[in-house]
Amino acid sequence: MFGAAESFLILPGRFRMAALLAATTLAFPLMSACTPASEPQNPWCGEIESAIAELPADSFQRQALSDCKVTDDEFMQALNDYKTCMSDHGYPVKFQFEGGRYLGREVDVPAASTEEYSQEAAKQFETQNEQCDDNYLTHVEFYYVEMKSNPNNIDPTLEIIGCMQRRGIVDANYTPEQFNADLEDLAGTFGADAAEVEECMELGAEG
Repeated sequence: MFGAAESFLILPGRFRMAALLAATTLAFPLMSACTPASEPQNPWCGEIESAIAELPADSFQRQALSDCKVTDDEFMQALNDYKTCMSDHGYPVKFQFEGGRYLGREVDVPAASTEEYSQEAAKQFETQNEQCDDNYLTHVEFYYVEMKSNPNNIDPTLEIIGCMQRRGIVDANYTPEQFNADLEDLAGTFGADAAEVEECMELGAEG
């Protein structure tokens, strides 16, 4: 039934978690109980507590993030738990690192012999990946990467807008709300400048 496998690279990053974070922030007020009052407040702490509030109490992700940080060992355990979950359902996983920096995960998906079966196989993969991701990796991966690249939790949208302003694409009054609206149609909004906006987004996403 299957031909050669296809590989899909799943990248970590801020924008992949935006909808989930927005939903959990609405449902759970930001809290600041991650560290004792005598210690400096981790700027990620309130967001993390809101994000993990609905996870089961015995969830490894919730336990790993309960102190508002992710150690290298905790991150590797989350990666391996996700890998085992996917492999058990027929999806081999490889993790991409470069110079010690985590770049993402590559998942092999068997190619189907017909278009109809290919669509069904794609749905099965998406469902299984979402389940394994949610159960073992999503939050740990996101905050591990983000706290390394952006330890002060600076809004990447502000960095992107600053880049756009320096390049003369938008004026000094341009707001994050305008940017979020313009994301729906970069080419239509910015025309020939759309490529430069995408460059600014890449720079902002890198922290």
